[in-house]
Amino acid sequence: MKHRISLVALFFLLLYACSGNKKTETVNYPILHASLDEIKMPLDKLFGKIEIIPLETKDESLIKYISKIDYSQGRYYIFDDDQFFLFFFDDKGNYINRIAKIGQGPGEYTLIYDFAINENKNRIEMLSPYKFIYCYDYDGNFIKKYDLPTDMAS
Repeated sequence: MKHRISLVALFFLLLYACSGNKKTETVNYPILHASLDEIKMPLDKLFGKIEIIPLETKDESLIKYISKIDYSQGRYYIFDDDQFFLFFFDDKGNYINRIAKIGQGPGEYTLIYDFAINENKNRIEMLSPYKFIYCYDYDGNFIKKYDLPTDMAS
C-alpha cells in the first residue's frame, strides 16, 4: 500500500512539473530577402585581370590530369594527379622543371596526392598517403623526408 501511495504521489508530482506555465520569449530575427533567379555576371566583375597563358609543350612537360595549380614567386606549380608529377612553369608559361621521382630510393616517392609551397622555408612539400612529407627546393632537388605520426590520440 505504501508503494502505491508513493507511485501516485510521484505521478502527480511529474504531471504538475510538466504542466507548469512556461514563458517563451519571442525573438525577432531580421529576414534577408534574396533572389534565387540566375544572374549572368561578366568575368571582369569577378576578376581584376583575366589572362590565358599557353604552357610550353615538351616531352617532359606533358600533363595528363591537373588536380591542383598554385602560384608563388613568379612560378606556376601544376600537380598532375594521374602521373604524380609536379610541373614548374614561369609566369610566361615556359617550362622550368618537374618533380617526377617515383621509386623506392632516397628522395623518391611511390605516391603523392597533394603539395604545398612553403614560402617560409623556401621549399615545396609533397604529401604521401603513406604518412610521409617529401620536401624539395624550388629547383626540384630533394631536401628531406618527414615521417608523420601514426597515432594522433596520445
